[in-house]
Amino acid sequence: CRDIFAEPEPGTFALTELAAELLAEHPANLRQWLDADEVAGRLDSTFPRLVDAVRSGTSVYEKVHGAPFRADLAASPARTESFDLLMSQVSQSTKGIGTAYGWSDVRHVIDVGGGTGALLREILTAHPHLRGTVADQAASV
Repeated sequence: CRDIFAEPEPGTFALTELAAELLAEHPANLRQWLDADEVAGRLDSTFPRLVDAVRSGTSVYEKVHGAPFRADLAASPARTESFDLLMSQVSQSTKGIGTAYGWSDVRHVIDVGGGTGALLREILTAHPHLRGTVADQAASV
């Protein structure tokens, strides 16, 4: 795996800077995105049924996991913690979004599922002419 692992000497392998992001203690904690037992993995397991969701207009999460998403989170403090961590990591990746898109023709931005508003804050800071609204579950804000 080029650029992920290094072989400093024959038969000895080490993590590169890129692979270090897979460690739980790394700020990026990409491990969480690849662990089937974490929230990201549980969400990923619903993707094969995405066409069913589109055709039926119903959530497939409950069909796959036995409970609606929010109820599934509420039933497990570990899953709730995993989700909160995942969302905080996603919000850290918002740097630059305010300048990555030409927002000059836009007047109002609505961030649906915006949690703490980190993404919207980044956009509004870069473009003071915009107004913004975060729409999310009360527990997420």
